[in-house]
Amino acid sequence: MKRPRPLGNTSLATKLALVALLVTLISLAVTAAVGLARGSDLADEIADDRFVTVASSRGAAIEGAVLSYERELTALASSPAAGAAIRDLGAAYLELNANPPDATSSTELTEYYLSDVVPALEAVSGDRVGTSFLVPTGDAAVHLQHAYTIPRVPGDDGVGGDSGDSSPVAIDPALVTDPGDGTTYSELHETVHQVYGQIAVQSGFDDLYLIDARSDTIVYSVRKRIDFATSLDVGPHSGTTLARLLDTFDDATAPVGRFSDFSSYVPAYERPTTFVASPVFDASGLVGYVAASFAVDPFDAILSGDGEWDGFGDSGEAYLVGTDGIMRTTSRPFAASPPTYLDATTEPGVAQLTDAQRRRMSATGTTALVQPVDRQVVLAATESAGGAGIADMVDHLGREVRVASVPIAVDGPTWLVFAQIDRDELDRPIENYARSMLFAVALFIVVVTFVAVRWSNRLMAPIRTIAERLRSVRAASASGAHIDPDLVLGGRDGDGPAEYRELSDNVDQMLRRLGERRAAVEARSAERSSLLQQFLPAAVARRSEESGGEVLDHVQNASVVVLQVDGLGDLVGGVPDHEVRRLLGDLVDEVDALATEHGLERIKLTGSTYYAVCGVNRPYLDHAPRAVDFALAARDLVAELTDGSLRVTAGVCSGGVSVGLAARAALVYDVWGDTVTNAERLARTAPESTILVSNEVRGQLPASFVVVGDVDGVAAVSARVAASEATT
Repeated sequence: MKRPRPLGNTSLATKLALVALLVTLISLAVTAAVGLARGSDLADEIADDRFVTVASSRGAAIEGAVLSYERELTALASSPAAGAAIRDLGAAYLELNANPPDATSSTELTEYYLSDVVPALEAVSGDRVGTSFLVPTGDAAVHLQHAYTIPRVPGDDGVGGDSGDSSPVAIDPALVTDPGDGTTYSELHETVHQVYGQIAVQSGFDDLYLIDARSDTIVYSVRKRIDFATSLDVGPHSGTTLARLLDTFDDATAPVGRFSDFSSYVPAYERPTTFVASPVFDASGLVGYVAASFAVDPFDAILSGDGEWDGFGDSGEAYLVGTDGIMRTTSRPFAASPPTYLDATTEPGVAQLTDAQRRRMSATGTTALVQPVDRQVVLAATESAGGAGIADMVDHLGREVRVASVPIAVDGPTWLVFAQIDRDELDRPIENYARSMLFAVALFIVVVTFVAVRWSNRLMAPIRTIAERLRSVRAASASGAHIDPDLVLGGRDGDGPAEYRELSDNVDQMLRRLGERRAAVEARSAERSSLLQQFLPAAVARRSEESGGEVLDHVQNASVVVLQVDGLGDLVGGVPDHEVRRLLGDLVDEVDALATEHGLERIKLTGSTYYAVCGVNRPYLDHAPRAVDFALAARDLVAELTDGSLRVTAGVCSGGVSVGLAARAALVYDVWGDTVTNAERLARTAPESTILVSNEVRGQLPASFVVVGDVDGVAAVSARVAASEATT
């Protein structure tokens, strides 16, 4: 007796549907599991790469800022004016030291320390501050701090007359040029302050110092805080970071900028401050030093992208950390809401801070030099062989975060950039992906079930037809009757099931048509590519093909040249059309070749106006000199080729531009923006054969360019001479 089989009487169509559904379910389960696992790993890899890139870019920006400040201080120290100012102010300082101030000056200065300085310092530290350790004792220091450091209100001696205001506001010492004390120092200070005060404002310095090498005396500072006129060698601020930074120049023989680490600086009311300084030399040797101080604000702006935090999501942030595991900049949550941040640090746990730490944060307005981070992560990042590191840690607010660390390659301080984001925010896309996948799988199972049933029935239809014909053939063979040739499947004459013949014919026709269409598409694509290569720069043509015909770039730093050809109407008058086309074609080809030689690209040619740009598809640091070089060469080339019949005027501007290509209805490649508009305006308003450049371009030109004067307030460049001639 045969054993019954559960699916013995089930149709083949049903079995195919069940097999298809089972295979689909198994495939979906495996794919979903692998996809989730791989998706999680891939998301982590992408997030790690993104944060390493963000940390590296912020680190590079910090390095660039530090190097820029060092170069700026080196340039200031290399100027003969710095040495002369230090010598003159130092001599005036010694002159004041020989004339003791009156008792009133000393008394008022002590009262200022007691009423203003000491309470402010005690508010930060929470401890008593001794006045005797802060008030200077030297005659010159007392006189100068009394004259400059004590804030005056209108009507006080040396400031001006009564303003008539019932509640006058004290004048910032940084704005006082001459206190009216009639001293030689004040006469010199008025001139020096106009120069160095402006430099400090333009460069973003918190303060700028001129320091006499004799006892390292600060003979000038912009802000005139309580370190002004004191000695960094033996004075009340001799142990500060600035004093230690000057000691590192003992072996220096030429101006060189160096940075210090952040520290709490008493004259800045304990706010975190870093310094950059350079020695100043003259023919006799070391004269003194030029130094500048910075608060954390410029570094906060670099790390936060001016407070926008682009690329950091809702919870991400970046901050500087020292090797001691203490922040050197401000944490994003603190910057967003100091009270909320301080409340969070009162809770017991990793985030808890002492009352003194919270008081210092509140008073200084930053977490720098107060907020600790995971020391083990800092040590691991410091001891790594360089480059970026990735780690999971519990951050300073007790959050589980993913952090990327990048060391800052600068001389002096050892800093690291930490870029972090909450694990919850990092894992959120994976969780959303998993929910979406589960929903998609459920929906897909329903659809597959329906499709499998329909598919199996349709798949079996030809087989049923074949079975019927085979039964007819078998019946005819059994009865000895004549077998109809139409019933023979797969005969040599190609007879067989109509479905197979039709399917075969359709497939053949489809393949032939697909081949023809593919060839036609490839031919059109090749033709379009050839046209793009002829009319566009290679990089733009390639991007146009990849993007489907649309290219749009925003370039922050580029130079635009607009050439205006004058005299074209007179030249072509009465000349045959083919000669005009040949002449203009030769001119354009020569100018294009000249543009390529100088690194420029022609954007468009409109009438007698030629537009070119430098620094768009290929960045150049010297895009402005290249653009002016090209304009000068084009002017001379056109004049030479036409025997002076055509004259070229030009406008050159530098700045941000937008360059784009649209190719849906017509091929248009253009550049626009204020920079292009200004270059057009300069070209239109320039006198004949004159090259006008904007102030931005003029500021980037080396000394080898001859600037013959200003036309309507805009610089005009006439030629470029050899380097030796420019030096002479």
